[in-house]
Amino acid sequence: MSQDESPTVPNTDVAIIRVTVQRLRDFQLSIDAPRTRLEAFQGITSWLRSLASTRRNAGSGPPEMDQALRILLRLRYTCRFADIRNAADNFLAAQRNSGIAVAARYIDTEVSRFCKNPHLVTVPAVDWSLFDSSSAARITHIEWALSTVPRFYVNYARTMDILMFQEGGLQLHWRHFIAMMAASRHNCEYLVRNQMELFLASGGDVAWLTDPTTIPTQLRALHDVNLILCHKPWDLKQRHMEDLLQVWSKADLVVALAILSTFHTLPVVAFGLGLEVEPDLRLEPDEVFFDDPPYDPDDEGMPR
Repeated sequence: MSQDESPTVPNTDVAIIRVTVQRLRDFQLSIDAPRTRLEAFQGITSWLRSLASTRRNAGSGPPEMDQALRILLRLRYTCRFADIRNAADNFLAAQRNSGIAVAARYIDTEVSRFCKNPHLVTVPAVDWSLFDSSSAARITHIEWALSTVPRFYVNYARTMDILMFQEGGLQLHWRHFIAMMAASRHNCEYLVRNQMELFLASGGDVAWLTDPTTIPTQLRALHDVNLILCHKPWDLKQRHMEDLLQVWSKADLVVALAILSTFHTLPVVAFGLGLEVEPDLRLEPDEVFFDDPPYDPDDEGMPR
């Protein structure tokens, strides 16, 4: 190998890391018994530990390795289970000592950007008991922030569980895609990235994120109403509902509109609280943000 060439990571190792990343993603979106949970986590980190030398020898590793470390960073402070938080922290500390570093911009991730100014705001410690009935092993920054007002958080969590996660009616990945449609109108990266994670985890087609022609007709039909709800909700007319009922059932349309309305409201919460995107969901320079460009009255006419 010439001096100008960089060592490459074997394809087999890349494949293993990709599987490991997926296992980590599945892990943080599920719940398991304590012993099984810790054993599963230790099994995942053992793969990463054995592959860490590949990264050191190559000088840099595949992006999947960074992604795995970023998920561990998230679990270190947002996992509901203390044993996993401690295990993730110990693993990351050991890797730093052996030369495996994570970019400082991920390590320094705060729940809110306002936390970077201690004179402005401090985020209270989490009351983990509020999340005992959560459907995921980790909490999100918005859940963390809202849990500082426990009575409000309990109602918020119950509403989101019914609207976004309970079986019946719309498929789960459709619900998360509709939420992305609404949040993207506000250019709210925080909510879009969180809903994108759930969209993909619930079986969503990644092609929908880059190729509008692959999106089902029913979802595309929501575009005009989504635009109106975001910018001029008072212009919503009966005819808009009649048009949607040509491709939607009444029951499913009610759910879709409830999701749109909810996620046209939540960006105000995300922006107002200064929520930071979780470290494993942060955009990389070459990544595309699922973006429905903001309405520009000079370039785009409102639906009538």
